[in-house]
Amino acid sequence: MIMDGHNLFSSAQAVFSAGTTVVSTNIIDLLKVAQDVGLGEPLYVSVTVTTAFAGGTSVTFNLITDDNTGMTSTATVYNMGTIPVASLTLAAQFNILFPIALNIPMERYVGIGYLSTGTTTAGSVTAGIVRNAQKWTAFPSNYPTA
Repeated sequence: MIMDGHNLFSSAQAVFSAGTTVVSTNIIDLLKVAQDVGLGEPLYVSVTVTTAFAGGTSVTFNLITDDNTGMTSTATVYNMGTIPVASLTLAAQFNILFPIALNIPMERYVGIGYLSTGTTTAGSVTAGIVRNAQKWTAFPSNYPTA
């Protein structure tokens, strides 16, 4: 999986804040990209945990959109899921198909909203749009495959 700096929503961004949505550091302006985003090739939104989460009960990742760069009146385009903190370990990764390929309408700007449930005390992620989602899994030696 190759990540392009122009397609990053978050780069090792701390995203914990009890009960409030933390908006990704970066947003993508859909008017500045080609009108055929992902034409012929599926794109993915990939979120990778760069610091394990601690405290709290879960974190919800939402792909959000807005008509202004302040992301002050966002709408959720896609709920990437509510992930229990126990699953948000270092290097854990979550991928979804980028909704533009699904013809889901979006406003001009797109980002990610991170919503912690409970008192989360640590956790950071790197997230962005990628062409190929990382799906490789390491298994221990002599792992039975059948």
